[in-house]
Amino acid sequence: MSQRPCPICLSTSFEPIFDAVIDDFEGTVFDKRVLVGCCQQCGFAYNIPDFTSSCLETHYQTEALYQTETGFGVGGTTPADVTRYERYYRLLEPFLANRDVAVVDIGCSKGGFLASLRDKGLSNLRGIELDPICAEYARTTHGLEILSGSANSVPLSDGEADVLVYSHVLEHLDDPDQVLRETKRVLKEDGIVFIEVPDALHYADAKMFDYFHWFGMREHINHFDAAHLSRLLENVGFETLLSNEAIVSPYESELTPNSRHAFPMLAGIFRKSKGKPSEMTFNQGVLRNALDRYIASETGIIESNKDKLTHLIESGKPIYVWGIALEFFCLYSFGELKRCNIQALVDKSAFKQGKTVNGLQIVSPETLCSVSPDAAVIITSSFHADAMLRYLKEIAFAGDVVVFR
Repeated sequence: MSQRPCPICLSTSFEPIFDAVIDDFEGTVFDKRVLVGCCQQCGFAYNIPDFTSSCLETHYQTEALYQTETGFGVGGTTPADVTRYERYYRLLEPFLANRDVAVVDIGCSKGGFLASLRDKGLSNLRGIELDPICAEYARTTHGLEILSGSANSVPLSDGEADVLVYSHVLEHLDDPDQVLRETKRVLKEDGIVFIEVPDALHYADAKMFDYFHWFGMREHINHFDAAHLSRLLENVGFETLLSNEAIVSPYESELTPNSRHAFPMLAGIFRKSKGKPSEMTFNQGVLRNALDRYIASETGIIESNKDKLTHLIESGKPIYVWGIALEFFCLYSFGELKRCNIQALVDKSAFKQGKTVNGLQIVSPETLCSVSPDAAVIITSSFHADAMLRYLKEIAFAGDVVVFR
């Protein structure tokens, strides 16, 4: 397989800044290695994966599990997502004076944002979604028109859309240049593109979870800051109308109030440009320095938390780990969790139950009703720890409980 070039400048010269093995469900299309490099020509940060665009599409269609996740950022209608959609709408509102504009959400997932736009009075709404389960959810739950397709091949005619939305899409793309050329094809000459991605410049300042969470999302293979996002769009004939950076706090816990969750949001609005791209210039050290700071921060947190599980490791107690998503895989890969006497992994999702991780089977939470009295539960969930703690109280679980969130 040929090496992936830099998505911004196409250079193949990069410096590795992060290279680690992160565990995953057995049988996934992904390799466990995550390699992040910084382009030596333009300073962009991107993953050098061992999989292709077709592997990514297979992942989203068959194993991404977005349709089963109920936390922030998966196209749902949680209070945190509703707040996020309000922020999007405030940015887009000046461009939506004509309420009949044709809005198309590319990679719409469960359709939450489109549903929120309909509540604002817009009606000419469509979504494009690769995951058939998410697409059907958006149709049946919200009554939306959802077309089967991907960002690489949008099932629309030339110049059909007034507004194209790419929320949490570009960070996933193996070849964003190709996708944006498809964007240019289906967008009207006076149309606009709304793009939102995680802001890599602030990974260290805004975290959903520790233990290299931002690098642990192995399908996030592009790490944007505002300068590189604008340059990517400019390369294919767009100009920036608006760029907005914000750190948002999507969730506050009732039962573990000292936990902190934040998301670094980078949003931009773009239109077709009539001029030629400007000469490519970057302060190459800005993004690299920010990511070095993030890596140092996570390394320090891992070191300082080494003793958090010591008593459980030394006791040899049977351990049940609850919440088998990205937070678990990061903690399992970088923390001391592997040294515990893990009996089983626990998750409410029927799609995950029966899957295995390094030979450990995923079972339902009902299993916890019949575990031995000396068992302990380790919770690894950013968004559902409160509900898990309530459930343990309901079943009168008397063992140790350790929460990572």
